[in-house]
Amino acid sequence: MSYSSDSKTKKDPSIDETIVNYNKTEAVFSIIALALMIIGFIFSCYTFNNTRYMFKRTAGGIHFLSTGSTLTVIEVVINSIEYEKKHLPFTYPPGATHKYGYSFVLAWLVFICNLLSGCAFILFSKKRKGQKAPNEEIAMADCPTIIGR
Repeated sequence: MSYSSDSKTKKDPSIDETIVNYNKTEAVFSIIALALMIIGFIFSCYTFNNTRYMFKRTAGGIHFLSTGSTLTVIEVVINSIEYEKKHLPFTYPPGATHKYGYSFVLAWLVFICNLLSGCAFILFSKKRKGQKAPNEEIAMADCPTIIGR
């Protein structure tokens, strides 16, 4: 359903094109953030089986991407509410108060957890050479190979 071409929605003053765009942005970035969180979880679990440092850095990077997506959703929600307060007085009549509630607090908690997990994977993704390697296979894989004629 396209809101811009529908004649009923153009006549309805409660439907604002900007709010519709905010809602679409919230939905799309929520799906992106959820997909990135699932991929980050899979990569995080994979790094415990295969301890190569590049997989840990990839998992950390994915956690940072999901952190950014979550922050985008939070900011779009805040801006859409501010827009509604300024431009749609029937949604927020004068003297009305607004509270975000526990879901907003949970969104910030998810943001902080993703940020901390990204930092943890980046900080603990050091290359372990020689005696510090967990097994011989990884020690050999991290050694430089000289290819000559």
